[in-house]
Amino acid sequence: MVELWYGILVLMLAAYLVLDGWNIGCGVVHFALSASPQERRLNLRGLGPSWSWHEVWLISFGGTLFMAFPTVYASSFAGFYFAFFLVLWAFILRGIAIEVRNMIDDGMWHSVWDALFWLSSTLLALLIGVSAGNLLRGVPLDRHGDFTLPFFTDFGVRGAVGLLDWFTIPVGLFTVLALGAHGASYAAVHASGEFRARATATARRWWLAVLAGLPVITVLTACVRAGFFPHLLATPLAWPGVALVLGGAALLGRGLWRGDARWLFPGGCAVLAGLCIAAGAAMFPVMLLSTTADAPSECAQASAIPHATLGATLLWWGAAALLVGGYLYFVLRHASQGVDAH
Repeated sequence: MVELWYGILVLMLAAYLVLDGWNIGCGVVHFALSASPQERRLNLRGLGPSWSWHEVWLISFGGTLFMAFPTVYASSFAGFYFAFFLVLWAFILRGIAIEVRNMIDDGMWHSVWDALFWLSSTLLALLIGVSAGNLLRGVPLDRHGDFTLPFFTDFGVRGAVGLLDWFTIPVGLFTVLALGAHGASYAAVHASGEFRARATATARRWWLAVLAGLPVITVLTACVRAGFFPHLLATPLAWPGVALVLGGAALLGRGLWRGDARWLFPGGCAVLAGLCIAAGAAMFPVMLLSTTADAPSECAQASAIPHATLGATLLWWGAAALLVGGYLYFVLRHASQGVDAH
């Protein structure tokens, strides 16, 4: 039962990364794929009124973590307080930029909010990557299972570490690249005309950078977390994630060769989901790895609520999952409408 709830958390996080990832990514490449104010307006129109709906997955992830693994929830939200505070402000600034950009028909007004939309989206992508890097590297737990993370310490990956170091910064930059490529692919398949061609070209360049950076992140991860990849290969639950990454990479290769975003977008979805699933499975059962020698790591079995309660709660979660399925169908159907220049 603990394994099931852990898997649910990983799948919810993968769903958020894919679904809201293209919205964040559209902001990351806002200037890269838009040559004029009109094209920047088209990029924002492509997000539609549903740009904030996918954040429900992140909120639901937090609620599920609180329900199933309350001690990990308490440690994480206290330790990552500074990072979560920055994430919250990035969400707020991005939402304001999207909503008020077209309220006044003025070129300077549009330029300011376009810049803030790009800045908040890029910061959000960077913080998501830095947080993922911290989970992979570990956190400075004390004997009570608590920790605090300053902005940085000595940029090392052992002992009293901070949010930023020589591992988490590359992971954050790689996430910016990946979400930017994902956003450009999304813009390309939902646009037409010259804007579609420009978005496709941008997606190709960014996905090439992602594929070039993936081996670097792989080597850095192997250096920081010894045994991560042997454990990944020895864990059958990680194999679907690996298969998704390989299948997505094949689709990306086809899309890059043909210059067709209809292959790049599903390939990117598969790669992002696969990386999240494979990494989550490889980390299990450790949910918070300790970087200090005198404190144990937080494991799923020790942090979970009683099995009987997990089983009873699963019934309620199943009912909610049916509602989520209908919600997801509606959102994706709504988002499938194209964007043109009118």
